[in-house]
Amino acid sequence: MEHTRYRADIDGLRAIAVLSVLLFHVDVTAFSGGYVGVDVFFVISGFLITRLIRDEVLKTGKFSFANFYLRRARRLLPGFFFALALCFVAAFFLFPPPQMESFSKSLSYSIISLANFHFWGQSGYFDTASIYKPLLHIWSLSVEEQFYLVWPLLLVLLLVKTPRRMVPAILLLGFSLSLYMNFVFADGQVYVLTKYFPTASEWFAEGPASIFYLMPFRIFEFAIGALLVWVIEYQPKNKFVLEPLMLAGLIMTIYPMLTYTEKTLFPSYNALMPCFGAALLIYGGGDSRYCGSLLRTPVLVEIGKISYSLYLIHWPVIVFFKYYAYDFGSLSLFEKFTISAVSILAARLMYIYVEQPFRKSTGEKQKVPTRVFLTAHGALGIILIALAVSASNYNGWAWRMPNSLTQQEITRGQSRRASPLRKGCNILDLKSSNCRPDASLQVLLAGDSHYYVGYNMFAESFRSRQDINLIIFSAVNDCSFTIEDNQLTALGMGWKNKGKCQERAAALSDPEFNEQLDVLVISSQYMFRNGSELPILEYLKSKNKDLKVVVIGPYIEVSPYQCADIINRFGGSAFCKDERFVSYFGEDVKNDMYYAETMQYKPLYIDIAALLCSQGTLGSCLTEAEGVPMMYDGNHPSLEFSLLMGRRMLEEYSTELGKIGFTITGK
Repeated sequence: MEHTRYRADIDGLRAIAVLSVLLFHVDVTAFSGGYVGVDVFFVISGFLITRLIRDEVLKTGKFSFANFYLRRARRLLPGFFFALALCFVAAFFLFPPPQMESFSKSLSYSIISLANFHFWGQSGYFDTASIYKPLLHIWSLSVEEQFYLVWPLLLVLLLVKTPRRMVPAILLLGFSLSLYMNFVFADGQVYVLTKYFPTASEWFAEGPASIFYLMPFRIFEFAIGALLVWVIEYQPKNKFVLEPLMLAGLIMTIYPMLTYTEKTLFPSYNALMPCFGAALLIYGGGDSRYCGSLLRTPVLVEIGKISYSLYLIHWPVIVFFKYYAYDFGSLSLFEKFTISAVSILAARLMYIYVEQPFRKSTGEKQKVPTRVFLTAHGALGIILIALAVSASNYNGWAWRMPNSLTQQEITRGQSRRASPLRKGCNILDLKSSNCRPDASLQVLLAGDSHYYVGYNMFAESFRSRQDINLIIFSAVNDCSFTIEDNQLTALGMGWKNKGKCQERAAALSDPEFNEQLDVLVISSQYMFRNGSELPILEYLKSKNKDLKVVVIGPYIEVSPYQCADIINRFGGSAFCKDERFVSYFGEDVKNDMYYAETMQYKPLYIDIAALLCSQGTLGSCLTEAEGVPMMYDGNHPSLEFSLLMGRRMLEEYSTELGKIGFTITGK
């Protein structure tokens, strides 16, 4: 039986895992798949926890859950709460209200070990919004903590109540089921749940995000480590045989770190290589003379010992540095080195002064008595949750920065930008009192998520005209449209047909409807690059040769920032046209303009840049209207700004618009 003993090689493997994550997070290009280090940790945890539980049950015939969870608490809580407290202090002084409010919510979920559920409901792990989330990395700790709640209970039950030879077989079944769930949910086959579990099925609408964040989809990784506890008993007598196995394990572990990318479906089958690679390293690392010595290198072992603290602290250091410097692009080589060095130094200090005092004992007694330990950490947890709840419920403590926009103000502004649509004529309800079926000019407005801008512009410009019917098609990128057998067909249905794709395609295909259309207005951020505007345009032109086409664009894009964040960081909307942050006159935009102006349908092109930028440069662009920012997010204009663009459109393009029926009464 493999005795429960310290293994330096496992600390060496921990070092490889945490360094890969660190290098990935500081944007070292070579480690594009460094995030798989987390999965190596899962395999290690599965092995160590299972070995500990099995050895105790086989030795004593029982298992002390109290001792187990107390050991886990002493191992994890001191560094965990210390890192959370540091993050709270940094967020208090650096983050404006919206970010403080968001951070505080994530802090609450982190403390109760549900951070993975919290971030699962938000943007993806690789999304640019991650730069505002100093606790994003805590998702993996929540997965481990949930594993610690389930695994001991299950394993002890199996060891005590079932034949011992059955335990590995049942664990193998759990491995298979978890991996199979990865395939089912990632491929969208989750739709089979809607028939029997319509409510629960909505939880897993986003398959790739679900398998990434949720514990059941990670069980197969822990199970690989757990099964190793039984497999490791059958090592070859000739230890030299371990060398090629160790070499294969090193290659299988490190290769994904260097080749996987953010686009790699993960975990799913792609996690098998690094996980089995880690298992091979654990299998032979204790007895391998040559390859094992690499893992037992003193430097790696020392980094492995501080790996928990290093994992806790490195991501907040990156996030707060980037926010303070307000440079969310690629880090310079010097910055990468400095952040890595600071993180390792901080982790070393945490290991010595935070982790170790609570784990070390003097003889039979702990240096920090159990009652004191539990009381102190319980009180600290309650205090942090109370502060987090207060900040999240009171506008991120806006009193800290009275000139900043709050999340409530941002949300209100974003909601208002599309408010006129509620009074508009929708293609799915043409009999509504908002529609004017007898109007002499029938206009359809479509586009991507900027379609509302076109509606606002035309509604503002021609609000005195009662003989114009503005019909809202809604956003084309809710769906995917194509032309099949001379019919417009919706391919993408959205989750639960959220975009009402089939219904909109059917309405547009009605001959009586499309033959009466006079003008199609397309308002899109990237015009025709989303792929669905062209099928709609081509289909309508094939049915209505006289249809006129208007194209509106392009729009300012603030990326990867939000305009509200820039305002909060620098104190004014003028910075939303700072060339460090804004894309407006780039090559992509020029290509879009060229395409719109030269395409075969010869549309009337409404150039937003010409309306808003008097000299064709960012410095000459307007950034607010009626005291309201041009946008609150990265590219969607506010209502006031849309209306301003409508008024300017009428001034600059009145002649061209008049030629296709948009004349002003009295002119």
